[in-house]
Amino acid sequence: MVDRLRRSFLYTPADAPDMMEKAANADSDAITFDLEDAVRPEDRPAARENLRAILAAVDFGTTEIATRINAVGTDDWRADLETAVEAGVDTVTVPSVETPEAVVQVVSAVRRLTDEPPELILLLESPEGVFDGRAIAAVAGRHREVTALSFGVGDYARATGGEPTSDRIREFLNHRIVGFAAIGGLQPISSVFPDVNDTDRLRVVAERAVELGFVGQSVIHPDQVAAVNEVFTPDDAAVDAARAHVAAYEASDRGAFVHDGVFLDEAIVERYRRLVARAEALGARS
Repeated sequence: MVDRLRRSFLYTPADAPDMMEKAANADSDAITFDLEDAVRPEDRPAARENLRAILAAVDFGTTEIATRINAVGTDDWRADLETAVEAGVDTVTVPSVETPEAVVQVVSAVRRLTDEPPELILLLESPEGVFDGRAIAAVAGRHREVTALSFGVGDYARATGGEPTSDRIREFLNHRIVGFAAIGGLQPISSVFPDVNDTDRLRVVAERAVELGFVGQSVIHPDQVAAVNEVFTPDDAAVDAARAHVAAYEASDRGAFVHDGVFLDEAIVERYRRLVARAEALGARS
């Protein structure tokens, strides 16, 4: 699994240059310039030019820059991918992945374009993709370019006729995506929460994602960034306790024991190691 900090992924439409520039100051760990759902088909050529121009003109510092292309097999996906590579994005988000073959196809395409391919994030958004998620993740894990897995609540609900804000649908997808990501050794990233005015519920959604093992969450508005960053930032007390547990375990010659009331074995301590590493990475970034 890669070590990128991906607490927040801010989606920004690539047909709005002013919004693209403002995104540089949103304090999100990553920005996804969208060439897919947020852009009308007739506006996509101009959006691709915007992507080239903005990345050449604006300093985004250490922020990870991604772009969501159109789905493999559509009329726009190859032009989107070529533009992303030419513009020098860090990451390409691939929507509506439904088969392992689609993973191989996009990886092969990006390798033909450059010797230094951007990272790839796969989105499972349809019943076909979700129910073939294990096979997709297994194939993805064999390609170094693919580093993360996410999902689309809205598209899945649209396909099934469900309510896109349903907790049941989100939980159904949460458990599957985080499990598939583990199979492929990928970072799991939670899906957007669509109500930009309900910060309290956004926090609940993000907190549940943290519990399950997600490393971050996509957002659709700059006002959602602060809350998501906060939820996905390890608490100082939790980090201190994790350090103490790891130190005690590594100093011991036993494979399992209780330390400060907490049972420790290799699997549990590995989780504490990840927590400490995440906190240290955040500290280094600050």
